[in-house]
Amino acid sequence: MHRRFEERCANEFDIVVTDLSCESRFVAGQVCDISKSGICATLPVDLAPGSAVRLEIADSTLFGHVVYSNPDGARFRVGIEVVRVLWGGTDHSRLLQSTLDRVMKETSAS
Repeated sequence: MHRRFEERCANEFDIVVTDLSCESRFVAGQVCDISKSGICATLPVDLAPGSAVRLEIADSTLFGHVVYSNPDGARFRVGIEVVRVLWGGTDHSRLLQSTLDRVMKETSAS
């Protein structure tokens, strides 16, 4: 049973995740949902909890660490706590920023 402490907002952003312990290990995936503290993505590989990662969405870069990685069919659902965000300037990055801003407001009002 999953315990959700925060509301989540479903999304479908494409993402590239890089394991910072091995810069050559990066994988493409998809964001499933976003919450106040992090992102859940589906990836083709398992990432170890605690791993420091860089997330690239459009021209924005986010940094965080893996909280969990659970099998989900042939893929893995990976929860990532985001600790730093560097925004890009494209429309796609502005969409990501507005999504994160909305999630922050919705969860603060709860």
